[in-house]
Amino acid sequence: MKNNNRKCWKCENNLIFAEFLNQNKAIDIEILERLWDHPTIELYCCKCYNTYRSQDNIDYNNDNNKKIVFFGLSNGGKSAIIESILSQELKLGIHQTKGMAINSILVNEVEYFIWELSGLKYYQRRWLNEMWSGNLGIDELIYVINVREYEKYNESVELLNRAFRIFQTYSPDMKLYILLHQTDPDLDLDSNNLKELQEKIKSLGITPNGIGFTSLLYYKNNYLNYSESLNQSTEEGLEFGNLVLQLITI
Repeated sequence: MKNNNRKCWKCENNLIFAEFLNQNKAIDIEILERLWDHPTIELYCCKCYNTYRSQDNIDYNNDNNKKIVFFGLSNGGKSAIIESILSQELKLGIHQTKGMAINSILVNEVEYFIWELSGLKYYQRRWLNEMWSGNLGIDELIYVINVREYEKYNESVELLNRAFRIFQTYSPDMKLYILLHQTDPDLDLDSNNLKELQEKIKSLGITPNGIGFTSLLYYKNNYLNYSESLNQSTEEGLEFGNLVLQLITI
């Protein structure tokens, strides 16, 4: 029996099996049936698939195009950071990303294409697959750690180490920015937990291009101050990670 509850991975609109068959006539029907019923394979609707393909074929060798990848364990706050910057207003309570989400923003005539990779374990295996990683061509990796999830420090730092080593193999000029996120005003920056986290990161022997304690609760005031100076700036090749740190560093 065909799964009648299939939804688009991106927009979550209902998918119809007959339309799925019609759009993939060149593929054997038995293969399509297995794909449709597979418990871990996600599908796009036609509109979302076409949007994804148009973004995936962007010429990242163009000096005015930069690929930025946000990564880290799930529930780190990646989606809220991205949505706040894109909308230029504070966004909280954003739903968890499934798979990946791709957006773009134009700053000083440089277009930044922002790839958010889900940190769920199922997807981690996919992102760290060397064949897949080899096609990324990353300009900047922005790694987000939720500082409130003390019990996940080891897991988060281990994932940072693996992701950085694999991604850098194929993108040797990649910049790294680390956000120690959800450092809200009630959190003691001198706590033993935060000191321990910083020591774990240092022990990796990785030198990030930028690292900072961040919180979206500081976004509004920082944006008002920083956007004015940014608009007046004529700097070319602005690193997106620096922009993010400027906007949400406490």
